[in-house]
Amino acid sequence: MRMPSSPEPLRIAFLGCGFITRVHSRHLKSFRRDVVCSYPSRDGVRAEAYRRRYGGARSYSDYTAAIELDENFGSAYNNRCLTRAIAGQDLLQALADCDVALRLMPVNLDVRDTRGFIYLKLGDPALALNEYNAALQRDPNRATALFGRGLARIRSGDIRGGEGDQAAARTVNPEVDQQFAVFGLN
Repeated sequence: MRMPSSPEPLRIAFLGCGFITRVHSRHLKSFRRDVVCSYPSRDGVRAEAYRRRYGGARSYSDYTAAIELDENFGSAYNNRCLTRAIAGQDLLQALADCDVALRLMPVNLDVRDTRGFIYLKLGDPALALNEYNAALQRDPNRATALFGRGLARIRSGDIRGGEGDQAAARTVNPEVDQQFAVFGLN
């Protein structure tokens, strides 16, 4: 039975087809009416295997293919934005993708995190701070937003406030440093 507050199912596109996607897909399989999973990956064969195994809606060889099939696929825009940001390439185009994702999913906190990440990569800690603050207004214990805001504060000269945010983030998620290190931010 679909929950009354969710007239449309939540559509999720996983970033790659690895361990954590398996974990979440197994769990979400029991919520098929409320959550629709799709599998974009650089490896199209693997994406299709995940789609079949977990009853997903679609598989895509990349996020651009997902967007071409459904221009309202907000998660695909956010994930393409994040992929570009991690690679450190096409950051302005990545930000444009994040802008579309935010328009399509205005309360999605992952989009705010990704936008903050982009602004940090672009060297604009003030705009990054705005994004992380917006995420923290909705979830004050969001480790990624706390850590990102800490980085933005430190880069803006507020060392004490930034270190406090980072300590709070580590309390929520002791591995948050590693997440940001993978992104080239620490």
